[in-house]
Amino acid sequence: MAFKFGAPEFGAGAWLTFGRLRPIHTNATFYGFASMALVGLGYYVAARSSGARLYSAGLAWIGLALFNTAALAGTIAFDLGYNDGDLEYREWPSWVRLIFLAALVVTGWNLIATVARRSSKDIYLSNWYIVGGRLWTCIIAVVAILPWYQHGLGQVAVSGFTMHNAVGMWFTPLSLGVIYYTLPKLPNRPIYSYSLGVFAFWTNLLFYPIIGAHHFEFSPLPWNGTEGGEHPMAGTANAAPSSDSKPAVGAVAGGYDAAKGSSLYTANCSACHQASGEGLPGAFPPLKGNGVVNDEDAAQHIHVVLHGLQATPIGGVAYGGVMPAFAATLNDADVAAILDYERSSWGNHGKPVSPAQVAAERAKPQ
Repeated sequence: MAFKFGAPEFGAGAWLTFGRLRPIHTNATFYGFASMALVGLGYYVAARSSGARLYSAGLAWIGLALFNTAALAGTIAFDLGYNDGDLEYREWPSWVRLIFLAALVVTGWNLIATVARRSSKDIYLSNWYIVGGRLWTCIIAVVAILPWYQHGLGQVAVSGFTMHNAVGMWFTPLSLGVIYYTLPKLPNRPIYSYSLGVFAFWTNLLFYPIIGAHHFEFSPLPWNGTEGGEHPMAGTANAAPSSDSKPAVGAVAGGYDAAKGSSLYTANCSACHQASGEGLPGAFPPLKGNGVVNDEDAAQHIHVVLHGLQATPIGGVAYGGVMPAFAATLNDADVAAILDYERSSWGNHGKPVSPAQVAAERAKPQ
């Protein structure tokens, strides 16, 4: 993935586009590598600090198989173009996330049963964090997978909630549980203050879930401010839209689904042309104010998206990047949604494009 920053034309096929490699990288690192590493360490710490054998080696193997199945299935699904939308850290299709949830339940039960068999009355501090992290993440995973309220602003809120707490209520407590075991173990000294550790546990539980508003930046949630320091209600339904603004997510404007266009643009185009539409100097041209994008005749715009472009000066400026062809990977409706998004964003004023126009251009001999 890093190599494509310097050589974006490398691996021009859809399966090697940045929009697919990015979620493969983040989800495999988070839920494939780091999660399994921390679960394994948690098993070790729970058994050692409790003075008891692991409750069930069989359950541990089942949990490992479920984690690996979810990671492998999610990676394959991403590379084939199947995902749950541009919702960072939860792009896996819902059935893959159900497998991951099952892995959490199995490992959580195994840990709780192990700690329940401890040789002392007290529960060592590490196990507060390790068991707590499993229980909290089961709740987060359930909230993130139920579909009934995940529409419009509800989807934005759940996305931010999941992204924020995947770090603070999963990786953070598991890591702290391991640290509270290894830190006193290495110098062979008792923990400085058990009470401070318990205080930190409840502080993290009470406050971390409610301080994730930064994940709502640039979203349509009405209480969210903007980068430029505008009034917190700027951008809501009662505010006059700027001529340079993007279509509201979830709106159907100008006869097309703006949310769909935004999602497809983010997945397929934004790595090169950027979310701002300003491109990358010397590599990829800007779409903002672009003559082709704003032309009343959309034929050339459609042609470029369908069949790609290479080594062609644009506005007298040469660009080194390669525009891949999307004719084989996107259908007519998807191409039209992307084109409409580009032609109505960043102050552009191009006429809408219909799937029928895309089909007509696709049918022309090359």
